[in-house]
Amino acid sequence: MTTLLTFLGTGRYETVTYTWQGRAAKPTNLFPIAAEELFCPTKVIVFVTPQARGSAHFPILQSTLGQKLLVVDIPDGRSEAELWGLFDRVSSAVAEGDTVLLDITHAFRSIPMVVLAVAAYLRRAKNVTIERIIYGAYEARDPFRDPPRPEDRAPVFDLTPLLELLDWIG
Repeated sequence: MTTLLTFLGTGRYETVTYTWQGRAAKPTNLFPIAAEELFCPTKVIVFVTPQARGSAHFPILQSTLGQKLLVVDIPDGRSEAELWGLFDRVSSAVAEGDTVLLDITHAFRSIPMVVLAVAAYLRRAKNVTIERIIYGAYEARDPFRDPPRPEDRAPVFDLTPLLELLDWIG
């Protein structure tokens, strides 16, 4: 049983077809929806700022993922106190011994740094298995058209080796 931890922003997300290891999700503008289809987690926890909760993306995510979705409010991370609050909210959403898939695709630019720290912490403090850290690489779509078309393929990057690097240097 895997839990997908994901983030939702307020950006202008365009519809593409996300792909993972030769499989393609249905075209979507929200990577968490594609990640749910491609990786089949048992639960999806989405972290949202007040602005993201108020965005047009939020109700789409709620209606598509339904009962599988759990929403956790987070601060923007504008100060050290907010960064620690963000760290606490993400790490508290995961139970001892869980298996998680971390998605940073729609996270605010600084959040992936926090996610990497949370992943390292969860592995050591809560014996959590980090299945993967993933990124839906919209910018690497093929063909690269602007604006993209729904059939344009965007690969999913596996960033897990960066977490493994921390083991090597720590």
